Amino acid sequence: MCTKADHSEKQALFISPTPALSPLLQAQGIPHIKALSARGIRFTLLTLEKRHWDDDEKQRAETLKSSLAEKDIDWFVMRSWQTPLLPNSTIDIFRGAL
Repeated sequence: MCTKADHSEKQALFISPTPALSPLLQAQGIPHIKALSARGIRFTLLTLEKRHWDDDEKQRAETLKSSLAEKDIDWFVMRSWQTPLLPNSTIDIFRGAL
């Protein structure tokens, strides 16, 4: 079993073309990131989000950002191109890496 001390120097970058507010990332990705963060791995989350959020999405994003910050997880949002998905997601990911 890993303890926090085992991972004190480890960092990870989680890049997701799936928006952080999506049900998929909310149900699977973010809980795993939080669990690993509790074990001492420092995470940076980079998600590709749609160009504009409505008021409800803005509020949900602020809530998520706060809950991630409490776990010492940095979240960076990149505004994604909408179509076509594959080439533009690839471009967005490379843009985020620079």
